[in-house]
Amino acid sequence: MLAYLINVVDNTWLLALFAPIALFVGRRGDSPRRWRAIALGALALGLAAALTYAILKRNTGWVVREYYDIAILWPALLAFALFAALLWGSLRRGAKLPARILAGILLALMVARAGPNLFTYPLDFDVGLDSVFNMDYLAKATGYLAGILLSLLAYVALGAALKKTPSRALYPLILISLIIFFLFLAVDAARVMYVRGMFPRYKWIPGLVIDLMRGGRRLPLAILLVWTFGSFALIYLSYATRPKGDNPALVRKSRKALRLQFQSGAFLLLTLLAIGVTLTYLRFLDARGPVISEPERVGLSAGLIRLDLEVVGDGDLHRYEYATEDGTLTRFIVIRKSATAFGVGLDACDICGPTGYYQRGDQVVCKLCDVVMNKSTIGFPGGCNPVPLAYAVAAGQLTIDPMDLESEKRRFR
Repeated sequence: MLAYLINVVDNTWLLALFAPIALFVGRRGDSPRRWRAIALGALALGLAAALTYAILKRNTGWVVREYYDIAILWPALLAFALFAALLWGSLRRGAKLPARILAGILLALMVARAGPNLFTYPLDFDVGLDSVFNMDYLAKATGYLAGILLSLLAYVALGAALKKTPSRALYPLILISLIIFFLFLAVDAARVMYVRGMFPRYKWIPGLVIDLMRGGRRLPLAILLVWTFGSFALIYLSYATRPKGDNPALVRKSRKALRLQFQSGAFLLLTLLAIGVTLTYLRFLDARGPVISEPERVGLSAGLIRLDLEVVGDGDLHRYEYATEDGTLTRFIVIRKSATAFGVGLDACDICGPTGYYQRGDQVVCKLCDVVMNKSTIGFPGGCNPVPLAYAVAAGQLTIDPMDLESEKRRFR
């Protein structure tokens, strides 16, 4: 349940907080019908792109998620920069057509980015289960729906708060939000490019990308802090501002407006708190995952890591730990796939990092995101599969060159 709740929020929080900003900016100015057409068209295009990708990914081998993401991220980065440049005039004098078109483009791209996983997650609920009529399936579905509900609440809450935020605070809050959105997408683009080998093969590139990815994980919290500050500001202003009016009726109207301002700030604060808890504490609880065995420490024999085939050939997942020359503890897994083939890989992947894997029945499961993999795919790159590790089989032993672990030790620091 927690895994799907976290995954859905991870996929939709950016859209849930950007969409009300784009819609708010687009609504300012003349021709509301034109903006309504742009917004609805953007939503339809985004959903169509996401659904098309999800169908092709599920039923064919024609699409690769990283290339799909790059096709979204590069235009989004450019559109974010242009949108931020036009923001000041759009907030003060009303959004002109270029700003509205950019807002629509960004809305379509964000929907297209979030949509594929939302379409495909329900199809994975019954993987490894004998029937959908059980508590495990119900728990996954509950987590999925709870994640969608939480993101919808965040969308509604921020949309209401934007209408109540004083004009002098709107520009700084929205601009800072756009900068954080831009940085988040830039880090994601760097990650995807690194995974697909699009960077030059300089030695310093992998370490830089991994450092960026670590820093990028904090960006969601940064934007939550920005709007947490905005929600506190709304709550404070609702108390600090005296009702105005030349007669009792106007005073009551002013008092009602301040009460709505307080409610908007409190609603936004509660939803942001729920998202923050989901992205931090609940993620921590889920990352602990099921209790799995500690990795077995291995050393070198004649310059190689040597594992007895009688031990690793039982069909179960085996986890090992090796200390590199500088003391970094690296981990790898071994599982027999067939009479002649083994799945050997790092206890880490390009998407979820070194959180590790465990075995559930005949499946290998990512401890962080609960993605299930058939053990026959272990040893092949892509998705949430373990990073492949070269091995050899001879004289009743499976051997691994320690230099292959030395070259990947950065993943475990």
